[in-house]
Amino acid sequence: MSETGVSGRLPTDKGFDVLVIGGGITGAWTALDCTLRGLSTVLVEKADFGSATSMRSSRLLHGGIRYLQQLEFAKVRESSRERSFLTQSAPHLVEHIPFVVPTYPGIRQGRAFLYSGMLAYRALTLGTHAALTDPANRVPRDRGIKRQAIKDQGLIHDEAITGGRILYEAQVHSSERMTLGVIERACASGAIALNYAAMERYRITNNNVSGIWVRDLVNDEVGEIRSQIVINAAGPWCDHLNQSASLHPLNTGFARGAHIVTRALLDHYAVALPSAFQSDGVATRGHRHVFVIPWRNHSLIGTSYMESDQPSDSMVATEAEISQL
Repeated sequence: MSETGVSGRLPTDKGFDVLVIGGGITGAWTALDCTLRGLSTVLVEKADFGSATSMRSSRLLHGGIRYLQQLEFAKVRESSRERSFLTQSAPHLVEHIPFVVPTYPGIRQGRAFLYSGMLAYRALTLGTHAALTDPANRVPRDRGIKRQAIKDQGLIHDEAITGGRILYEAQVHSSERMTLGVIERACASGAIALNYAAMERYRITNNNVSGIWVRDLVNDEVGEIRSQIVINAAGPWCDHLNQSASLHPLNTGFARGAHIVTRALLDHYAVALPSAFQSDGVATRGHRHVFVIPWRNHSLIGTSYMESDQPSDSMVATEAEISQL
C-alpha cells in the first residue's frame, strides 16, 4: 500500500470528512474537489490507481456529440463543458485530432443529415468553451471534406462514399498519467491516497454509513477508517460494494467495450466507419460507428459492444469481441 506516493499505513487513528472508494478518474477528481473545498479527504483503491476502466478507453475526451443521437441535450452541453475543463486542466496531455465521418447516398447517411447534426451540435455547445482561456486549446470547428480528398489521402477505400465532414475530438496521450496527476494534486493539497487497500465492508453506526473496514493488501492488515461522508466511486463495481450494507443498486446494466491495437493504418486523421450493427439512438445515421484512431504510432480500433448482466473483472478482450471488431 502507498500513501501519498510513499509507503504508509492505514490512517485508523483519525476521522475524515470524506472517504472516496475507487482510484479511477472519477474517484481522483472527487478527492481533489473535496480537498480543494477544505474537507479532509482519504481515497482508497484496491489495486493500482486508474488500473481498471480508466486506463482502458478510446483515449478521447468526448464533447457530447454521441448524446445528440439520444436527444439528451443537457448531456451534450455538460460533456462539452467537461471536455473544456479537462483540456484547460491538462493541456500538456491533450491534443485535438480530426475525425473523418464519411457520407453515403441516401437520407440518413447523406451529407445534409450529417451537416444538420453538426449545426445542432454547434448550437447546443455554444458558450461551453469559456474555460479555455488560451485560444490554442480550443476545439477547431467542424468542416466539410470532399470525396476525392478522402480518397487522395488514403483514408477510406470505399467507392460508395459521397464526401464527409471532419469533426475534431480531444485525445489524451495517457489516461493513466492524467488520473495519477489528479491524485498527486489532491495529495499535494492535503488528501491521503491509498492503493492496494481493498474495502471489505461499510462501517455502520446508528444505521448510517460512518466509514469502511479496509484491508491493506501488502501487509494483510485490516483496519477501519472513519468518515462523515463515504462516496462510492467504484464504477461498475459500486453495487457489489453496496450489497453488504443492503444499499440500493446504482447501475441499471453493464456493457463491455474492447479495442484492438494494430500497426499504424492512418497518420494524422481518425475515421468513423459505419458498422453492421444498428445504433440504438433516436436521431441516428442508422448504424453504430467503429473508430480507427492514431495513437502512439499505432492505430486504436474500437469499440466493440456487448451487454452483460454483471461487471467483468477480466480486462482482456475475448475472441468474440475481437471477432466483432
